[in-house]
Amino acid sequence: MRTKHMNRLSANEVALYIADVEDPLIASITHETILGRINRLPSLTPQPAVDLTQFQAIERGVSRAHAALRRYEEGLAILDLNSTNGTWVNNVRLTPQQPTLLQNGDRIVLAKLSLYIFFDAPANAE
Repeated sequence: MRTKHMNRLSANEVALYIADVEDPLIASITHETILGRINRLPSLTPQPAVDLTQFQAIERGVSRAHAALRRYEEGLAILDLNSTNGTWVNNVRLTPQQPTLLQNGDRIVLAKLSLYIFFDAPANAE
């Protein structure tokens, strides 16, 4: 059961349970956070705030700047950043650069890397 994050998240934090790893990765998202893998060479590609390299991201086809988690008035959304191998939410492939609102517990797949996202919904959400 994915519950290690419970009662540990602040208003701007999300818990990411990646692959079969038991402990969540906690990420702070005030506006936008990029998911991907660190590029060790000089590049124009933005460096991700959430580096997924340790979760076999290269072998699983995750792009350097694969997707972004972004806050909107309506809630938390994910955008595929024109990744090479695609992004899915609950088995639906995302159109690049189109925000998709997330629900607590959604399954996200970046190429072949699966993760679940948990967060506190805004107080004004229904």
